[in-house]
Amino acid sequence: MDYLKLTSAIILGFTSPILSPLLVGANPQNPESVEIAQVNFKQPPPHPDVPPGTVRGTGSRGNCPIAASGQGLGISLTPLIPAEGWGKTASESPTVWVYVSYNNGAGETPITGEISLEEIGTNRRLPPGKVSISLPTQSGAFPITFTSSLEPNKWYRWYLVVDCSNPEDGPTPSFSSVEGLIYPEAISPLPATPQDRLQFYAEDGFWYDAINEAGNIYCSQQPNRANLADWESLLKYGELLNEVNPKSLICPTE
Repeated sequence: MDYLKLTSAIILGFTSPILSPLLVGANPQNPESVEIAQVNFKQPPPHPDVPPGTVRGTGSRGNCPIAASGQGLGISLTPLIPAEGWGKTASESPTVWVYVSYNNGAGETPITGEISLEEIGTNRRLPPGKVSISLPTQSGAFPITFTSSLEPNKWYRWYLVVDCSNPEDGPTPSFSSVEGLIYPEAISPLPATPQDRLQFYAEDGFWYDAINEAGNIYCSQQPNRANLADWESLLKYGELLNEVNPKSLICPTE
């Protein structure tokens, strides 16, 4: 089953201080001479009750040896979150992005994982609980939209756990996981256009919405230098460019 079609409990869908991509010093005779202004993300100060102990990349380093293609297949996972490990969202059902990298080609069959959301403090897992998904079979950044309903001004932790078990190694289970902290804030109204929303999210520090909007813009519009510059600017702020290929986005299909 295509991981993008899992809509029963999860929807995989798909974020400058500018109203639209701004081309500076353009020379119509030489498009490559254009200098492009980039989105400027502003992370808010640490929240006074931010939960401790979250560092980006927990559980995401090293190989996950899976015999998914008839041979050992190493993968690594990187959550697209700021180095601080947390971000805000204006969405009741947020979308997060994860980068999957295959270091021995690509898988012939999808690798399975589970996603879930947990309320900080109570450790209560939000319904529908653990939801199975299939990872893309190629390297790239892909989105996960949670269907759980988050309450504003509460801390939550999201998880993606991948089954790394290799049947040839016996019954001992092996897992790799990534996680991140998310803090919802209610806001209204939102700007109407994608570029205006991207500007709003970036200036007000809504990380999850900003990167999702940039991914949506890049995937839904004809890819160009301006759209890529916005996406790369967010990855640069998050100190992620050394870990991910910014041009590898896995866009939705109808």
